[in-house]
Amino acid sequence: MSSLNWFKPGNSKHAAWLKQYLTKNYPEINRDLRNKLLTGKSYCSHFKCSIKIYWKDENLRKVNLAKLRNAWDKAKSRQDKNLKSLSIELNIETKKAFSDLAIFHKKTHEELLTNLIECFNLQMGKTDFFETAEKRSDRACEIKSQKDEIMNLQQMLINKDQEIELLKVQLSEKQELNNDLEEPNKVEVSKASMKDEIRELIKKNNPF
Repeated sequence: MSSLNWFKPGNSKHAAWLKQYLTKNYPEINRDLRNKLLTGKSYCSHFKCSIKIYWKDENLRKVNLAKLRNAWDKAKSRQDKNLKSLSIELNIETKKAFSDLAIFHKKTHEELLTNLIECFNLQMGKTDFFETAEKRSDRACEIKSQKDEIMNLQQMLINKDQEIELLKVQLSEKQELNNDLEEPNKVEVSKASMKDEIRELIKKNNPF
């Protein structure tokens, strides 16, 4: 197929896929579109309108458009294999509120439901709601490792506190020892001072 009639710029799946496809296979086209500050629908619309500019040769254009369609068909096939239908019963008010919410945010029912689940998981503190047994095991090991590290840090803190207390005791003992060594010197200074005072009194009372 050598046209892009099947491609709908307003389709969010088409838009997301095209950007990835061009980035990987035609980076120069992607750069041109990005330099024009185009995103989403405008990005896709401009590409669709400019294929004759990007691929001037008609034969090359047909080949590239065929590759583009084949790549999309393969991607869609992979997506469809991972999709399962969901049928639920809702009361009229809830169904209308859900549809209005999808219209307001310009999303399909599938996209809106997916986003609501993701938001719920984030609020519950879970980034991967459907964890495999292997992931749960890995997360449990990580939590245990973090707890062990916290306990080791706490023990290190206790040891440091004990070291500080020991240093305080040693400092106090040294201060007391210094005080004991200084006391005799103070007594000797005091005695010498008293002797000087007595000599002065003797001189005053005995001028000859």
